[in-house]
Amino acid sequence: MVGVETATPADFWRAQNGTNHITPGGKWTPEGAWLADFLAGLAGKEIVEFGCGPGRLAQHFDPARYLGLDITPNAIAVAEEWNPGHCFRLVDEDETIGAGADAVLCHTVLVHVPDDDLDGVIGRFAAPVVLVNEMLGRRWRRDGTPPVFNREMDEYVAAFAAHGYALTDVREEIYAHYNQPMALMEFRKI
Repeated sequence: MVGVETATPADFWRAQNGTNHITPGGKWTPEGAWLADFLAGLAGKEIVEFGCGPGRLAQHFDPARYLGLDITPNAIAVAEEWNPGHCFRLVDEDETIGAGADAVLCHTVLVHVPDDDLDGVIGRFAAPVVLVNEMLGRRWRRDGTPPVFNREMDEYVAAFAAHGYALTDVREEIYAHYNQPMALMEFRKI
């Protein structure tokens, strides 16, 4: 929120009383039509979406096999309203994420985790697969509302390797809103 002082990016997200900062320009699918095909490839899997926001991706998953986690209370309330039958809840900053799930999905969320906090977040993942979808490149970094911490692929590879994950697949799609490539990275526990 403009004009609201927050100590950390996490404080910024918790203070949100709307969902306007969650997707560029408030668009429902700013990435493009390819996103539905990518998510369809996860059908039948037990998915924990870390940073689910208002639950815009939940509709692509079986409600019995999906859990959406976020730190923004308003986003969770909107997700529950828009996706009856799906499970959403606030995530505790110290809890393990994805134990018992097939995969943790981090769709455009790690970009909002500061460098100093990234290791701690990745260290909480317990699923055998973590899917990270981000626009790569430090040129995208900026302060502001909200701040973003885009990284290079080798930074993600090193961060995940420190926790026993290896990059096993990378696919690129064009993020329609920015008309720029987005990397879809699959990390597997080794």
